[in-house]
Amino acid sequence: CFYIHEVKVNRQRTEATIRVNPGFDLEVDYEMYDTLFLTIHLVDQNQTIMDNMVETVIAIQIDDENDNRPFFDENTLTVVRSVREQSDSGVTIGNIIAYDIDGPGNNEMTFSMEPIDPAHKEWMAIDQNGIISVKAAQSIDCDIPPIDFVLQNVTVSDWKWGTWHVFRIDLMDTNNKQPYHDPLPDDGQVYKFEKIASNTEIVLVEGKDQDRDVPFHTVSYEINYRDFPQLQRYFEVASNGRVYVKENNDLLDRDGGLEGITINIVMVDNAGGFGIQNRVSTNIRLTLLDINDHYPELPELSADELEVSEDSKQGQIIRANFAAIDLDDRETPNAKINYYVRQILPTRGTEIFTLEYVDEYSASLKVAQDLKGYYGTWTLKIEACDRGIEYKPIIELPEPAESKCRTRDYELVVTPFNYNSPTIIYPTRNIQIRLKYESLKNGSPLIDTNGSNLPNFVAVDNDGGIYGDITFSLRSTNDNDRDHEVFRVDKLDEKTGRLVLENEQAVQPFPKNYSITVIARDGGDRQSETTIYIVFIDMTGEPAFLQPSFDTNFTGTFNG
Repeated sequence: CFYIHEVKVNRQRTEATIRVNPGFDLEVDYEMYDTLFLTIHLVDQNQTIMDNMVETVIAIQIDDENDNRPFFDENTLTVVRSVREQSDSGVTIGNIIAYDIDGPGNNEMTFSMEPIDPAHKEWMAIDQNGIISVKAAQSIDCDIPPIDFVLQNVTVSDWKWGTWHVFRIDLMDTNNKQPYHDPLPDDGQVYKFEKIASNTEIVLVEGKDQDRDVPFHTVSYEINYRDFPQLQRYFEVASNGRVYVKENNDLLDRDGGLEGITINIVMVDNAGGFGIQNRVSTNIRLTLLDINDHYPELPELSADELEVSEDSKQGQIIRANFAAIDLDDRETPNAKINYYVRQILPTRGTEIFTLEYVDEYSASLKVAQDLKGYYGTWTLKIEACDRGIEYKPIIELPEPAESKCRTRDYELVVTPFNYNSPTIIYPTRNIQIRLKYESLKNGSPLIDTNGSNLPNFVAVDNDGGIYGDITFSLRSTNDNDRDHEVFRVDKLDEKTGRLVLENEQAVQPFPKNYSITVIARDGGDRQSETTIYIVFIDMTGEPAFLQPSFDTNFTGTFNG
């Protein structure tokens, strides 16, 4: 690589310079040898005495020139590097090995790194030792958008030369995204009619997850039976998020008190895998709407509640709160009731009872006109109809709206009122009754002196019931007498009685005059009295006056 260039100065002096041989195939390269030791032979070709040659060793130090680029180690180009997303700042990802075969001053390398995608600029950094690490904490995100790796252009440079290479760094997904769903219609408020059939869909919850890897973004569904055990009676959820009424479910009955229910759905990612699982719950508020599936049930009233006095006046209340029970929703027309008196038996030309509106649920049973004269038992056919025909719920009814009606017969008793006292028709006041003394027999009809049966005692009372039922009794007109004990009055019917002997042995003929007070008493507290006189005439004896003597005045003309 070198040759000696000689220059003859004079006969005694020759100068030589060591020069680089341009014809040599290789260059003088510091990286091959930094010092060369050359042995120089000087030969005097004309000398014959003594040695004609001398030699010397020359050390040639080769100065380095920065003529080599830095280069990457072959293994560093193929090694697999990876980092987990959301790693903390400073976490080591890997190192880059590079060489520069130049000498000192020319082999001091620096590293720089630039991502191919500018969006990844703050994710990673490389130091001057070639160590790649996480730059900003929790900055690496392989989910949005989904990416599997990052390409980093790493440049290694000395002061003159640089070499670059694009390195691939794989990203490992972590389950750091929560399941979610798009906003539900009406913010999760669902309306369904009560008594929902099995397998009816309530709502479809379409869960999503923005994690990259399949296990982490696959959403499964659960119903939170643990915290809401009641839900197990009614609902299930399918693998696609379809919430539906389970088979053989308990009845979703609003009329039984279940007006609404919250269905707590839990969305779970990584359900079948290991590691972190994210669980997010969402609430479905199911409101059960009423269906008109109940008839109004008219009340059962006791006999006492269906009794009213004949003395009741128009407008008097018989039953203030006459209300049928309808188990449908009270806030809807399905439970609001209209009342009708459809028939009153026995039939009359005018109504004597009526139902008046009180509120949307009840009526008042009242007297429609004065009841005097209307005592007795009346059959009222009452109809109660809900107003289901008016029902207009928030969602369309499965069938046309209709009203439901029930009828019931009530036996209403108008009890008689004791308006009147009995009026005695016979015997008349102070009547003198003349009876045959010969025809005396206890309990048999008494015979008057004309040979006829003594007329029955008769009284009238226009009151009804017990108040028009008259019973006759007797007492002596004079307090100390016992005249009445000879007789009694047998009751024939509610208005008549028959005077008979009670003790035939005690009967005394004329001139004994029996003074008796006849009492006619109704079934209440009213009575009438009349005084009669009875004598027994011995028809086989001599005629006699009832009074042996009496005084009277005569008008006439007399002389003297």
